[in-house]
Amino acid sequence: MTSTGFDLPDGTHCVLREAVASDLGDAVVATLQLTSHASRTDAHRFYRSLGFVDSHVGYKMHLEPTV
Repeated sequence: MTSTGFDLPDGTHCVLREAVASDLGDAVVATLQLTSHASRTDAHRFYRSLGFVDSHVGYKMHLEPTV
């Protein structure tokens, strides 16, 4: 187990943060948002360990095509 409480190689969470930061380059970014299925509770816990905050509830409606 790592310091984040997940069975990941040490430093994985730091590597992910650094990868995101390097992809942004010199861009000015105020918010980084991600979407994850409600059933992925372990993933949600991992995202919170990276500093993400639960902030939204999403809804969707599937529509039938009209021809």
